[in-house]
Formats: sequence, C-alpha cells, structure tokens
Amino acid sequence: MTGASSRAKGVRFEQAVATYLETVTTRSVRPGIHDDGGDVLVAGWVIECKDHGRLELGPWLDKAGRARLEGQRAALVVKRRQRATAESFVVLTLDTFKEMVGNG
Repeated sequence: MTGASSRAKGVRFEQAVATYLETVTTRSVRPGIHDDGGDVLVAGWVIECKDHGRLELGPWLDKAGRARLEGQRAALVVKRRQRATAESFVVLTLDTFKEMVGNG
C-alpha cells in the first residue's frame, strides 16, 4: 500500500472511531503538520487509532501517552479485520486499567 493510500485508510478509521464515540478527530486538515499522537479526544481520554496489518502496540500506545495532558488517560484503538468499528480492540496499560476500576 502506498503512503497516500495508507494515510487515507488511517484517516477513515480515525473518523469512524470519532463518529462511533460521538466526537471529532484531532487530525489537522493542513498537510505537513507534525503528528504527535492523539487522533481522537473524548471525555478525558486521548485515543490513538490504528488500522494496520502489523501490530506495534507498545510504540502506538506510547505515542498516545505522550500526547495526553495532565489528568487525561491514553488508549489505543486497533481495527479488527473484517469487523465493524464497534468491534475494534481497545488497548490500555495495566496501570490505566487499575485506575479505571478504582484500585489506583
């Protein structure tokens, strides 16, 4: 897949996730802007969205973590092949999960 078509696939998935979560994407419509993470913002979360054949969970989740502001949590949403957006995987660190369940 070419760079342009790969980016377009990513943008479509980001938009699908934002639509599903009833929010908007953070992607700039201006070309050449440095992407420093965080494709979707919703209720205290920075979400990095990925639609790739090869999984690189650590670096992707790290990217979302770097983009978050004080008090925000980071998550990674990964597209599942041949599945609806609602069936995508959500990846968190164990520490973030512990905070969510009230033991942190």
